[in-house]
Amino acid sequence: MDHPYGGRAEALDAGTRRHAARGMPAGAAHFWQREAMAILLVVHHTPSPTLAEMLEATLAGARDPEIEGVEVRVRAALTCSPVEVLEADGYLLGTPANLGYMSGALKHFFDLSCR
Repeated sequence: MDHPYGGRAEALDAGTRRHAARGMPAGAAHFWQREAMAILLVVHHTPSPTLAEMLEATLAGARDPEIEGVEVRVRAALTCSPVEVLEADGYLLGTPANLGYMSGALKHFFDLSCR
């Protein structure tokens, strides 16, 4: 049986056949297979040594070997891009409380990401 995008269907891997059946291009299977791992985006503003210790403890827990299928990406609040936010499946936000409110760096992150 010929594949709608060229070649023989028998030569295609299961992911490519599955995507071809949905009308997606053959190359799309690799895109979807790459995204099988969930992405946890850790966005932080850690201006003090104590907050840096809290971040390291949090990352140690998120990267525990018993947790499988999760890629942990760490970004400072002022350097995180909206594209990274859209790519992520989950978010962990770390900020000090300044007068009962999040830091200006994390607020800046939200302002840029939520346009």
